[in-house]
Amino acid sequence: MKVLRSAKAVNNSIGAWVERSVNLLAGVINTQAKTLTPVRTGRARRGWTVRDRFKLGRNARVIENLVPYIGILDRRINIIQQASDRAIYITRRRT
Repeated sequence: MKVLRSAKAVNNSIGAWVERSVNLLAGVINTQAKTLTPVRTGRARRGWTVRDRFKLGRNARVIENLVPYIGILDRRINIIQQASDRAIYITRRRT
């Protein structure tokens, strides 16, 4: 016997799946950003944090690094772009 779900229940399930997926990806991006950040003192590498869990309908930063010179490093070696590319590749292989 098939169980019909309401449109709201389906929408909630899809929303929950999107939130889990984005939070998983944010964690992997954070890990990759840490490994790609050059180390002199270790401060920039330690600065990467997952700030908040992603929630649909809310604008919030998920990954951040508050070290003052991270922008210079990121412009030079494009840390976030490389970390995102690696994270997408890794999470695709998991599914």
